[in-house]
Amino acid sequence: MKTAVVALTLVLLTTTTLSSQQTDAKSRLMRKGRITIWSGVVLIGAGALAVPVTAAKPTPNHGSDPSVTGFGLVAAGGTLIWWGVQDQRRAAQPSTTFGVTIGRTNGIQIRRYW
Repeated sequence: MKTAVVALTLVLLTTTTLSSQQTDAKSRLMRKGRITIWSGVVLIGAGALAVPVTAAKPTPNHGSDPSVTGFGLVAAGGTLIWWGVQDQRRAAQPSTTFGVTIGRTNGIQIRRYW
């Protein structure tokens, strides 16, 4: 009975501590995702501008197409947008895992991942 009361008290105290830390971590991760998304948008814009500019400029062929740079910027921008959306999704939907240890030592473990 004493172990159950201690475990319940620990769970209650842990959840209040986690809830106060959630807002800081959540806002930090949302901001990181927003910055990553805007960086991706800028790269896509730069790539969209670079493709017609490099395609219209006649240059001697050195074995590579100059518009590859523009397409690379667009691909990198799309990847950054995807990462930013994933960061924001993780901030909005944290995952919680519970663990119980029974044996020589008993314990309860609660983890919350963002």
